Amino acid sequence: ATKAGLLDDAMSSSMGNWSYLLYGGQKLSILSQSSLSRFQEIAKYSQFYAKSVICDYVYLMELTGKYEDYFAELEGASSLEDVQAEAESNNIHMLTYHIKVTNVLRAYWKGDYLGAEENALMDTTSKLDHTSPLFSILHCFFGGLVAFHLYRTLGDGARLSKGRESLKQMVKWAENSAAVFGTMWHLLTAEHAASIKGRSEDVKKHYNDAIRSAQDLGNVHELALAHELLGNYLAAREQPGDGGSDGCFERAFVYYQRWGATTVAERIFRDRNLDAVSVAGVELQMGNNSKRKVPGTLEGLNDVS
Repeated sequence: ATKAGLLDDAMSSSMGNWSYLLYGGQKLSILSQSSLSRFQEIAKYSQFYAKSVICDYVYLMELTGKYEDYFAELEGASSLEDVQAEAESNNIHMLTYHIKVTNVLRAYWKGDYLGAEENALMDTTSKLDHTSPLFSILHCFFGGLVAFHLYRTLGDGARLSKGRESLKQMVKWAENSAAVFGTMWHLLTAEHAASIKGRSEDVKKHYNDAIRSAQDLGNVHELALAHELLGNYLAAREQPGDGGSDGCFERAFVYYQRWGATTVAERIFRDRNLDAVSVAGVELQMGNNSKRKVPGTLEGLNDVS
């Protein structure tokens, strides 16, 4: 029994560490190299454990575009919906919550903000005392981003209120650990300022603060997101043909590629009609300027030809 308990603890710890790497910005190419064999080992050890983390592997697969048949290793489930239905029927609230939060992220990175909102609007007050802090943080941050985005595009004051709730919580976390929550705090602050039509200079400063924070911490996934959000803000304000947001989207594309989120980079390239030659030039310039001023700030855009 003692040996079995130690094995359970080791497996649980290993799965938790892998999740933190996945959602914390580890290069996805590294995580995907042995993802199938890793999942097979988990499924062989415990079907319950495998179903508990299958959402992580689906998330990785969709970000990278590297298809793996993880569900072939599961018994009685051929989709994430099957796993969620089983968790709900068995009142496994923590797993249901994890899947829904992952679905928020999956929809968000695809640009499906309504789908993300649908999954984000859930009751988190009941029977979730033992849920992972990681997923609570992700729910708060991405739920706030979705709420602010949809408020600006579709309206509804309830969305603005929801975004403000997320910002308020993030401020509390950032006060305790700016190194962990600083970039997310800056981004939610920027999105809130953009939503209430704050002064352009102030809004841009918040986005640039987020970019500098992510740059200082070396968080490439947050760098990519900050550039994309700044680009969205500029694109909504510029006149046709201005192209002032192009540099932001080009940098977002490059950083998403560096993170390994190939499908997200492809969405940016497609939806923003980026030019391949221009993107290649920006990537080269970003490499050459790596020891100069922070690439991607509004000031830095002037360095890109």
